[in-house]
Amino acid sequence: MPSKIEHQTTETGEELKRCSRCHQWLLLAQYTKTKARWDGLSAMCRACGRVRHASYYATHTEEHRQYYKEYNAAHKEEQRQHGKKYHLKRNYSISLEDYDRLFASQGGVCAICGSPSNGRALDVDHDHETGEVRSLLCNNCNRGLGRFKDNPSLLRRAADYVEKVEEKE
Repeated sequence: MPSKIEHQTTETGEELKRCSRCHQWLLLAQYTKTKARWDGLSAMCRACGRVRHASYYATHTEEHRQYYKEYNAAHKEEQRQHGKKYHLKRNYSISLEDYDRLFASQGGVCAICGSPSNGRALDVDHDHETGEVRSLLCNNCNRGLGRFKDNPSLLRRAADYVEKVEEKE
């Protein structure tokens, strides 16, 4: 039977805790954090927690699948909004509110061709070197700029080419 003492300190001053499952004395870094316990650490070490979780999941796989299927169906719009916020913040350092303001200032149309969004979100156009957001573009215009590597001289040459071909016709 393990001791009721949960923490010990080594001669070097490192604090140890006894795992409730494997009963080994381990460094505190080997435990996950939790607000549910007085010391802020789980009762069992990370390794034992992984084994316990894997064992439980293996015997309850269908229950988990069904639960998450129902949860995802019930929270579809909430998850979509969260994903959109995360994408904007992570990739462009802007909030959903910033995106909405830019969208409204452009009248909900592409900054290049003027086509409406038609229910699909406009792409965030940004400088790949500085990360600065420039405007919102439809997918075609955004991909077009990308194909020309955001190079104005290449875009001018492409425009000149198209104009020459039209003059011949």
